[in-house]
Amino acid sequence: MDLPSILRIQAHANRLANHRLHGAMRTLPQAEFRARRTGYFPSLAETLNHILAVDLYYIGALSADACAASVAMDRGASRVQRDQVAHVLMHLFMHQTHHRGQAHAMLSGTPVAPPQLDEFVMPSDAHFRTTDMSRLGWNEADIYGASRR
Repeated sequence: MDLPSILRIQAHANRLANHRLHGAMRTLPQAEFRARRTGYFPSLAETLNHILAVDLYYIGALSADACAASVAMDRGASRVQRDQVAHVLMHLFMHQTHHRGQAHAMLSGTPVAPPQLDEFVMPSDAHFRTTDMSRLGWNEADIYGASRR
């Protein structure tokens, strides 16, 4: 499997995990969503806002032309960081997984059961994600077809 296929699958896996996590929190009262909890960011609201802000930062810096392209990211204080698009994407996926896990743990302390979030990468787990993919208008063969060879 080539790198663009891997990154495409990981991007879809992140979207599916976000979809499931946000779906679980739909019934959560605002007070529970904003309640102080244990985590790097002290509430579900702050954790999810952090994920979104970092997503917007990195996605805003990316060049869609090629995974090997270099991208410059303003890091403040007159510092510009340069990395390959593929590395930035891998960092972004790791960042989302890290903080989504914290939100998942925080959700455990609410009346809403945290959803399963790790069934989105392997083709053999298709039966766990078909409903979520359908709700997002996605087709299993379009995303995972190339990886089943």
